[in-house]
Amino acid sequence: MPSRVSQWNLNNRVLQAELVSPAGHTAALVNVLVGRILVNMRMACIGVIIGSSKVLPAILLVSHLDRSWKAAALLALPVLLLQHPPLVRVHKGRSKQVFLHHVQQVYPIAGLGPPFEQHSSVFRTTGYLLGSAFEPSSSLAPPLVTASAQALRRALAEGDDLMDVIKSSYLLAFHSYVNGRLLEGMYHTGAAVSMCLQCRLHQIDLNQDEEEDPVAGTSRSHELWSHPSIGTPVLMPVHNRGDRDTRISAFWQVFYLDQCWSVALGALSLINNGSSNNETVNLDVEISTPWPGQAHSDAIPGASTNIIARLSSAVDEDLPSNIEAFLAQAAALFKRASSLSLEVPAEQDGADMSPEFWTRYLSLEQATRSLSSRIPAIAGVSSSDADTRIVTVHTMVHTTLLHLYHPFANTDGNVRENRLTEARLILGIINGIELRQFEILDPLLGTMWLSTAGVFIHEMSAVRSSNTFFSLEAIEGLDSEFQAVAGAMKRLARVFPIVGTMVQRVEEIYVTSS
Repeated sequence: MPSRVSQWNLNNRVLQAELVSPAGHTAALVNVLVGRILVNMRMACIGVIIGSSKVLPAILLVSHLDRSWKAAALLALPVLLLQHPPLVRVHKGRSKQVFLHHVQQVYPIAGLGPPFEQHSSVFRTTGYLLGSAFEPSSSLAPPLVTASAQALRRALAEGDDLMDVIKSSYLLAFHSYVNGRLLEGMYHTGAAVSMCLQCRLHQIDLNQDEEEDPVAGTSRSHELWSHPSIGTPVLMPVHNRGDRDTRISAFWQVFYLDQCWSVALGALSLINNGSSNNETVNLDVEISTPWPGQAHSDAIPGASTNIIARLSSAVDEDLPSNIEAFLAQAAALFKRASSLSLEVPAEQDGADMSPEFWTRYLSLEQATRSLSSRIPAIAGVSSSDADTRIVTVHTMVHTTLLHLYHPFANTDGNVRENRLTEARLILGIINGIELRQFEILDPLLGTMWLSTAGVFIHEMSAVRSSNTFFSLEAIEGLDSEFQAVAGAMKRLARVFPIVGTMVQRVEEIYVTSS
């Protein structure tokens, strides 16, 4: 009789022989694998039983545990599949195709860049992770999370392609956020932002010779950039326009992640554009990188290099008109509006707000409406070849205005009406989305629709509590509009678990306000 160890090894050799069978099919291989894992588990347990005096109870225990063993075998299956080369090729190929199908959804500004195979190992591994995550039937996502983290650590230790390391950190942040692992998402976002700032991706094309004497109220530390410590990540100068454009789009993609998810989570953004709690603006972190698709020569001579300040102040300049630039600009205004609205105390009618506040408020509203006028119309979004990013940018612009109007909607009837108009414009966009398109929408739409649903809940409460007679038909109309938005959130939650949390939150608010 063979020993337990030799029997275990024999079983594994038989397993390997069956897995490489040319007639094998993936489903059949999975069944074989699960069966063999169960055999090995029983062998191990029976080996323990032989040395025990309580043979009968132990054998009954083996029979009773079969169901638990099968569950454990299924949990172990993804790891063993990844360790089997033929199956690795099959599953990686499938995950890659799924990732490429969703790449515009994951990287709406940066895109894929070079072909997938030309990227480094860390990027490809995280790409496989995202591809498997978009397939509900795939069980490979958990081990690929571990594999991606390990690949990222190796890339950092070995000094691999730094741009791919930044992009991979972005991917891990995206994956963590949409699956509700928010602390992990913040961690990876922080890593991506830190590397962007250290590599000065936020100040591409900045001529430092023009900044030798910073103006009053600002500061710049050339030491920070001129003498990096040993091991500090540093990017070499760009070799061509392609390298420059890749770095510009990568920065704005990380900016988009940081600004928008900080609004969604109610957290502080990590890219603060040089602002601080004191009176000095830190020029080291001020953003001067051109918008995606914007040439260095397009800058206005003598204008501030702070590109976000110029946008938010509604400076009249020629801005690029591509969807990537629209998304980056919308993200900047989205975050600014959210931060500005938080400066207003509860139930404030605006009378006590400073003139400086109103200057920023009106400029931001003007800048948002200016951006809205430059974005192509959303008509035709339901066509098969439509770019669904246009849904995101239009919705984000309208939500920006919702945030601006929110603090004053209770005290100003005109503002309240404007807010309801913006919410209905968002609902109009939702109504134009086909069911098949939900799987390729930006998950950030979940938080924007949450704000939209909140407007309709607030309107129903306001109508019910008014002193004048109200029409049940008006309440039913608002309720129908709310249900349409909530329904869209539920469909998006089938793709992104984090949106399910938002659905629970909005339904709780709806119930308590009724």
